[in-house]
Amino acid sequence: MCQILNGLYHNRIIHKDIKPANILINPKTQEIYLMDFGIASLLPRETEQLQHPNILEGASAYISPEQTGRMNRGIDYRSDFYSLGVTFYQLLTGQLPFVSEESMELVHCHIARKAVPPHVIKPEIPLVLSEIVMKLMGKNAE
Repeated sequence: MCQILNGLYHNRIIHKDIKPANILINPKTQEIYLMDFGIASLLPRETEQLQHPNILEGASAYISPEQTGRMNRGIDYRSDFYSLGVTFYQLLTGQLPFVSEESMELVHCHIARKAVPPHVIKPEIPLVLSEIVMKLMGKNAE
């Protein structure tokens, strides 16, 4: 997945909907494919312009803080890395970092709350792997 996102980045594409349902793995070859580019963006500049804050693109359980439209910053390739971090979090722990029936509460969580580190939920997860996931899910893209 990291290689796929690197390829997108070098082609100035932001997927904007990284989640397990959009990742396919060929069981025979172990090749990984990313699908559903329906809301992807091709960047003509370094960052995409801000959108209207009431329009959310992407699954709210995996959405990056800047995709919420409430961070006063444009969307760039790092947005996909945040969503990949949420995906890895779920893969490692068996749960999402933030759970709510209300999409606005999820937006708040992605902007303001720090997730419980994966190694705290499952101590068998190596600390370094947990730290990588938490870095991917950093609230500040820098």
